[in-house]
Amino acid sequence: MIILSLNRRRILAILFALTILVHSAKADVIFPLTLTLLPFYPLILFPEIAILYAVKEFFGMNAGLLEVLSSVLLANILSGVLGLVVILPLRSGVAYILSAWLYSTITEFPAYKLLLRISLFKALKLSTLLNASSYLTIMAFLYLRFGYF
Repeated sequence: MIILSLNRRRILAILFALTILVHSAKADVIFPLTLTLLPFYPLILFPEIAILYAVKEFFGMNAGLLEVLSSVLLANILSGVLGLVVILPLRSGVAYILSAWLYSTITEFPAYKLLLRISLFKALKLSTLLNASSYLTIMAFLYLRFGYF
């Protein structure tokens, strides 16, 4: 990953701040529930970070923890920014969650391909896996908090 003149800690802090600040239509936070889930967004990202770190060798990556963190943050910032302009047609229920998951997977896999320097197919599989983990976290949160998802 190309690091400009800023040191890695500053870049990570900037990426984390951008992830938290871009809040008004994140694909990973299911649009109507953004404000409800915003305080838990780091917990929603944690499964993605942990799984990517755990499976990085399986996907043929030699990435360190900082590269894993920055890749997940950048991919989620990308889907969040694109989520500001893309409106999904469904507004509730399992069909909406599945369409938002599909949208997230499609918008994030190019970022994983570029940032982690893996093949297109591996990036798509990785994005599918990581987004499934975050959406399962969201569904578990909604079920535990509100009794539905």
